[in-house]
Amino acid sequence: MRSLFTTLKARRVLFTNPAAPLTGRALQPPPVLPLDDALRALLLDRVDEPGERLIMLLAGVHALRPSQICALTLDAIGPAADSLLIGGRTRPLDQLTAGHLRAWLHARRVRWPTTANPHLLINRSTAGGLKPVSRSYVQATVHRAGITARDRACLLLSPLQLSERARLRELERHNRELEMENTFLKKAAAYFAREHR
Repeated sequence: MRSLFTTLKARRVLFTNPAAPLTGRALQPPPVLPLDDALRALLLDRVDEPGERLIMLLAGVHALRPSQICALTLDAIGPAADSLLIGGRTRPLDQLTAGHLRAWLHARRVRWPTTANPHLLINRSTAGGLKPVSRSYVQATVHRAGITARDRACLLLSPLQLSERARLRELERHNRELEMENTFLKKAAAYFAREHR
């Protein structure tokens, strides 16, 4: 629609574009994934450095892609280090991630006190410049932790405990039964409504 009105306006058929004030649907950021404490501890025990732990939490809990993690700058951090600005939207951090973010900022300040690099994550090769760490650096951290893409998808898409999964299956079965009964009752009501006319 917008391109149609833009073309008509350019040809002087229309004077204003009525679609100009329209905006697309705003995308909501992905939610913080509810990983249980045991799974978080497992993820964090596999890496040692504060930056690597932060990468694991940003990827595993906040579902950030490696390119998003690399692009984070110090300006994106909220005043109390409890939120991040990602894609123009402020996303709150859980306490664990916020704590590891503060730990990384402290370690970064101690290790490279004079760096001018504006990016949140830096390493030996990027501390002297202004470039972000590479995606392969983030991917290597995840790989060193022993997590494959398939593992990550399984961990993120089904973080439910066994008891929760069983309860979910039971509720889905009960829901199907109720839907079948509802369909039967609708058909019966339609049949008796036709019969009494």
